[in-house]
Amino acid sequence: MGDPSTEAIGRSKGGLSTKIYAVVDALGNSVSFHLTPGQACDLDGADQLLPKIVANTVLADKGIRCG
Repeated sequence: MGDPSTEAIGRSKGGLSTKIYAVVDALGNSVSFHLTPGQACDLDGADQLLPKIVANTVLADKGIRCG
């Protein structure tokens, strides 16, 4: 196992975790993704992915935390 800072593993309320952010096309095919440690703010992933999107319309969704 490597250094957690290079593997996007972080400590959050539920333990060690990673947040996965994804951009998909209209058919659900993956276009790009970004990983952050579990304790990172959701805006950290959005700030990385949104500027790279070239589109007239963007639909976005924020996952919910269970528990």
